[in-house]
Amino acid sequence: MALRKVKMVATHSAITGMTNSAILGLLEGSRVFQGYRMVVFGGLVAILLVFRPRGLLDEKVVHCLKARFLSS
Repeated sequence: MALRKVKMVATHSAITGMTNSAILGLLEGSRVFQGYRMVVFGGLVAILLVFRPRGLLDEKVVHCLKARFLSS
């Protein structure tokens, strides 16, 4: 019984290590695009202004959220 617990802990540790390595690899691999980060951000803001000129949470959305969460 004790061997099974040790084996599961080792498996969990290995999976966590692989996940952390994959995340770190993605972050390090994205350094190539670091110069384009602000360009992409500006483009997303421009698109947001075209499709939602009053913002993400305009008066209608805030009113609906208040009615949904504060009425109960």
